[in-house]
This record gives sequence, structure tokens and C-alpha cells, in this order.
Amino acid sequence: MISLAAVVQQWPALDSRRCTACGLCVTICPTRCLSATPWGPWLARPLDCLACAACISICPQQALYWRSIPPESPEDESSGRTE
Repeated sequence: MISLAAVVQQWPALDSRRCTACGLCVTICPTRCLSATPWGPWLARPLDCLACAACISICPQQALYWRSIPPESPEDESSGRTE
């Protein structure tokens, strides 16, 4: 199964300066692809993301946003970067 987030080339990303680690985003996620940490949500299973934006919409601090997935390049693979 292909993730809708992968198809649209966007994932939910976290602005850690705004996040209060309240956990609302983790509890509303229909596929449970987010996991709670003491520092805020972690996209533990990105391939399960439906790109439904429930996590982004519920965040009272507006700490989650869409982040575009950069295209892979040979330089990225050879340097070992994971961004």
C-alpha cells in the first residue's frame, strides 16, 4: 500500500519551539502513524500517513505544518544525509 503523503510529497512536520507535547495530534491520528515523546510527536510510521491533516488542524499551538519531501539526488545518497 502506498501512503497518500508519499504520493502528494508532503509529510506533517513539527516546529519544536511551538509544541507543548500535549498529545492531541497523536490521539486524533486515524492511522496512529504519530508517536508521543516527551518532546512532542514523532512521525514513527510515515508510510501509514493518509495526509488527512487531522494532526495539523487540531494543534492548539499550530506547531505542525506540511513539509515538502525533497526529491532524492545521488549526492544525498552518497553523503549519507537523511533530510
